[in-house]
Amino acid sequence: MKKVIFLLLLAAAGGYWLLLSKPGLYFNQSAEYRSFIIHARGALPEKTEAVLDKAYDKLAVSELFNPDKKFNIYLAGGRKEFSFFTPFLAGEYYRVNPMSGDIFLASADFAADEARTAPGAAEHRALSSEIAGAGARELARRTVEPLTYLVMSDWKLRGYSERLSGGTGAYQPADICKGSDPAMLDYRYGLAVDFAIKVDGLTITELLNKNHNYEKVEEGLKKMNCGG
Repeated sequence: MKKVIFLLLLAAAGGYWLLLSKPGLYFNQSAEYRSFIIHARGALPEKTEAVLDKAYDKLAVSELFNPDKKFNIYLAGGRKEFSFFTPFLAGEYYRVNPMSGDIFLASADFAADEARTAPGAAEHRALSSEIAGAGARELARRTVEPLTYLVMSDWKLRGYSERLSGGTGAYQPADICKGSDPAMLDYRYGLAVDFAIKVDGLTITELLNKNHNYEKVEEGLKKMNCGG
């Protein structure tokens, strides 16, 4: 009996691993537009072009962008499905598989250009910006060695995503002087990446590959925006 249970558990684990490595087996519909391939289970969303055009324009300004390389975007049918395909990954609106670069969206309304953490959630963000933010992570992943990406400081990835996506527009540089609000962390990281590039004179490739000290960057930001 124990052997049967073990074999069943092994088969379940193998099936789960297969779905994680090849999500297209589950998301059986797909459509390609510009640099994006949208995957869904069942019917594909309509009117995706406007949102994808906005995301494309944000990503295209990056020196890491290559229009010939595609972004695979998977549209989860709910929070449970989103979590199922992205175990151990962080991100409320999107998550990017660190091995494959597959992008998973928690809830996407292309017609309204709105992203949510789950279908029907009250709060939302611009879907085009969230796709661009996820795409920025994938650009970073493509640029560095796999091990470098896996151990990279989170401020670089979150900051670069913020920089390319444009963020939510809720903050100004002077806001970093008011304290360490967790809701403002992505914005702070975005300013830090911008500072490292414009003030410290690094290219984004150099920043991603270099062990650049965040505390020193933050100190420079405070001197610039807070007077000390």
